[in-house]
Amino acid sequence: MTHNIIFPKRAPATLIKKAEKVLLKLQQGKAECRKSVRYGYQTLVLGGRGERMVITKSAIYCFNNHRDYETFINNPAYQ
Repeated sequence: MTHNIIFPKRAPATLIKKAEKVLLKLQQGKAECRKSVRYGYQTLVLGGRGERMVITKSAIYCFNNHRDYETFINNPAYQ
């Protein structure tokens, strides 16, 4: 993948490590994305409570707060 990975401003090191692991699993074909019905985003759970990854056409966004994730996926401006 040649997407830019965008993390929260003060992303903990554990979130970054989990995101790298998930991307590696995706490349190896060991993980599958769930496709959002509303805007066609591909989403993944990173393991922790509220930790999510969203893959759009232009970038990969990582979240460690579920509220921020929900706000993002409900906003069509990021398509």
